[in-house]
Parts: sequence; structure tokens; C-alpha cells
Amino acid sequence: MLSFLAAQNHDVCFLQECRILHAQSYSQLERQWTHGPSFWSGVNNCKSSGVAILIKGRHFTTDRVTKQVNCRVLVVDGSCSGEPIRLINIYAPPKKNERLERFRVLRMQLVTSRTILMGGDFNCTAESDGCTGSDSAGMDVMSRLLVEMTDEASRRDVIGNMGPNARNYSWSKPDGSTSSSPSQR
Repeated sequence: MLSFLAAQNHDVCFLQECRILHAQSYSQLERQWTHGPSFWSGVNNCKSSGVAILIKGRHFTTDRVTKQVNCRVLVVDGSCSGEPIRLINIYAPPKKNERLERFRVLRMQLVTSRTILMGGDFNCTAESDGCTGSDSAGMDVMSRLLVEMTDEASRRDVIGNMGPNARNYSWSKPDGSTSSSPSQR
């Protein structure tokens, strides 16, 4: 898996569902990712736990790493080429009450003077029809909360704003075909 990710064209990679059978495996994976710093957070009590941030290159300096809420929110403060940045990876649970807890933690992390790069699986969409648009009337309460939080922090969905012909899928099916998923950005 790590060699495949290393061959891809990216500077930062956010991973979710990184359950490893033994906790010491995370330190082993940190050593195996030789292309730059990597940060892993997880527990092994369920298959959906664990998130990671992989960085390519040596241009990132780490200031602080925060692992929160059952290893589903990972926050890394640092600097990239001298500019302060906050990396946030979230894997929000499908159950609304649990997702609300993660969003409360996330909302606090959006208050910073650092540039924020956030990604993950939010298990809801920031778009009213699931694919395009910004009318919040058709969204459920979690989707509206996500939009409200990002608006408060003056953040925007860069993938959602790439245009209709932009490649914006985030996962592939077992047969190799791709699928668009606005909840994973």
C-alpha cells in the first residue's frame, strides 16, 4: 500500500480506516514511509478506527500532533516551507450522534491563524443534491452543520469548486472503476 501511495502525485495524503492488528505496527508504518513525515492514530477495537496523514518531501516541520475522539480526528500543526499550516484528517462515524461529537471537536480545530488543509470522510455532503450546488435547503442537519462550520472559518471546498469536468473522485471500486463521493474530501 505505501509503495502505491508513494508513486501517486500528491504532497499530502489523508487515510481513513487504518486499523492495524497490533498498535506497534503504527511505528513500523512510520518507519516504512520514507518519503517524508507520517502521522498515525488508531485503536484496534473496530475495523473503522484509525486515521493517518502522509507527507511527501522534507519541506514540512512538525510543531504538534493531536489525536482526538477515539482516533478519528488527527490534527498536525507545523510549517510547510516556513508557512504555518494545520493538517486535519477526520473520519466521521455514520451515526449522527457520534458524528455530531466529531464535528464539535472539528469546529474547535478550525479556529486558528494557520492555513488549514482538511480532508477525510465526513459521512455527509456539503452539497444539497449530493453532487452539485450549494443550496442548503435539501441538506440534512449534519450537512448544514458542516457547511456552517466551514463558512464560519472562511474555508471552502476546493474540490467541489474545481468545475464540472474536474476529476474529483476519492475512491475506487473493486473492479477498478472510480466513483465520485462528495463526502470524502
